[in-house]
Amino acid sequence: MGLLFLKDTERDQNSKSFDVPGIVLLSGTLFLLLWALIKAPDYGWGDTKTLGFLGATLVVGLLFVLRESRTKEPLLPLRLFRSLPLSAGTVLMLMLSFDGCRRTAGQRAHQPVRSAAPDRRRHAPDGRSPVRSRRP
Repeated sequence: MGLLFLKDTERDQNSKSFDVPGIVLLSGTLFLLLWALIKAPDYGWGDTKTLGFLGATLVVGLLFVLRESRTKEPLLPLRLFRSLPLSAGTVLMLMLSFDGCRRTAGQRAHQPVRSAAPDRRRHAPDGRSPVRSRRP
């Protein structure tokens, strides 16, 4: 369908390359944040490892913001966040997604673990096990 309806466009000559340092910094920020959130239940939320990962997330995220504010062709133009509706919507979606993850994790934590294997034990009608001892 794309071949039929989408027109071929000229490449913008002003755009020279990707913001590779921005990609690296953003990827690092997201990795550190996700690693901290994944490992925090194991380490503990107040553990130095968890706090270290969260601190590293802030440092690398700040480096990303500084890079994006000073580069000629940013990966994420920060001027977009001057729009109050866009900024408020972004914050709201982040809060809702973290709340959804928290609720889902809480539900999984309280559900019993079930085996995928079928229960092969069979009991007699009176509740006794039909397995007989091999002793004489």
